[in-house]
Amino acid sequence: MLKISLKQSEQPAVLPKHVQCAVVKMQQTILRVQRQNHLCLLRTDYLE
Repeated sequence: MLKISLKQSEQPAVLPKHVQCAVVKMQQTILRVQRQNHLCLLRTDYLE
């Protein structure tokens, strides 16, 4: 399992630039999905 750190400073500098970009995009996608899930949960709680 790939451990992804949310802190930029913890990313190894040895990673190629495109890999770092991919990791950042993945982090942003994960955060976006978590936020959407949270909103969905709030919405269903409100409806029930």
